[in-house]
Amino acid sequence: MNIDFHQILPRSTYILHKNDKYIFIIPEKPDWVVANKNFASILLKLDGKTSIKDILNTYKNHNYINDLEKTLKKLVEENFFYDVQQKCINSKNKLYTLHLNMTSKCNLKCVYCYAEERDNNINDDIDIECYKKMLDEVYEINKNTIVTFTGGEPLLNDKTLLLAQYCKDKGLGTMLLTNGTLIDENNAYEIAKNFDSIRVSIEGATEKTHDKIRGKSSYLKAIKGINLLKKYNNNPLIATTVNNINKHEMADMVKKYGNNLHFQPIYSVGRAKNTKLEIDGEEYYNILNTIDGVKPHAFLQKHIANMKNRGCLKCAIGEGEISIASNGDVYPCHMLHTKDFYSGNIKKQSFSEIYNNSKVLINIRNMSVNNRQTCKLCPVRLLCAGGCWARAYYESGDLNGFDSFCDYELLSYKNALLNLSKSN
Repeated sequence: MNIDFHQILPRSTYILHKNDKYIFIIPEKPDWVVANKNFASILLKLDGKTSIKDILNTYKNHNYINDLEKTLKKLVEENFFYDVQQKCINSKNKLYTLHLNMTSKCNLKCVYCYAEERDNNINDDIDIECYKKMLDEVYEINKNTIVTFTGGEPLLNDKTLLLAQYCKDKGLGTMLLTNGTLIDENNAYEIAKNFDSIRVSIEGATEKTHDKIRGKSSYLKAIKGINLLKKYNNNPLIATTVNNINKHEMADMVKKYGNNLHFQPIYSVGRAKNTKLEIDGEEYYNILNTIDGVKPHAFLQKHIANMKNRGCLKCAIGEGEISIASNGDVYPCHMLHTKDFYSGNIKKQSFSEIYNNSKVLINIRNMSVNNRQTCKLCPVRLLCAGGCWARAYYESGDLNGFDSFCDYELLSYKNALLNLSKSN
């Protein structure tokens, strides 16, 4: 390739720096390159006035000149420097997770429960045939949909296992979110058999901490449930919500549960509202990042690789994910069971009609991170897609509003990019 021509970094290029690495991000594509100090100095000299050949000539006496030239040629071939309009995807283009809230009731009273924000006086009155008809329609929309059984505590509803088996027979994926306390010798085998994935909530490395959050004696019952599932060859994931009560035990949780541990941040919603339980995004990142064996950004790396030159305009709300309450009401997200986001009811309309035609869902699908005032100038906006839009709603009253976990997203994506790419 002839390199005797002029080149310039796109005007929107954003540079992040950590130690001896530099990330050059073109946010609107999105595209990026991770550079060491030598290559970064070359990129910064691309002012459109000096040719690439002349810039490289200033490094001709360095033994790394050939590697620099090779990398620069590759970027030119991949149109890194050109303003190429890429087609962004709008979350997932079809349903892939259905949250099926089997009941609003729960046998525990967790101090941070977000479900308290909902109307919990609703009846769990959907008959089994209505559920099956809805699941048939879900299967037609996407045969690979994962049906997540949740609540309340889903094992309080005797239809949960029947419907899980129906999903399995059809070929739909199944997940159970449970507090684990209702798993016993009478149901453990059926639960283990009918759920592809199970998450049991454990809130601390000690009985004292867990019970402080979830209620007296709940820890030992949950541990017993976990051991019964393992007996029947289903090793559940352990879900823990990081907050100011249990944050000091996260390192011990990792030692105890290893790769089976799933962290999630607390939301200032429901019982957690106006309490001192919440931690902000930066603290959440730092807590996880200081634990041996935990990389807060690791799970992002595959996602980021898929987003290169594609991008994502919003989270899965209202399209990739849908939530159904135990009375049949449909909502765009399991965190948004409020009247503002009511989209229909499966006892009154077919699920397909609601999914395809609900004005609430259509309006949400047309939203974009590029139009959010708080995201417009963010270098990773088309990678993180604005983070959790439900959190933004609860913190500001607007899906397009401020999300206090922006610091977490930026730190996570920055470090994921550094780990994904090899320094040039």
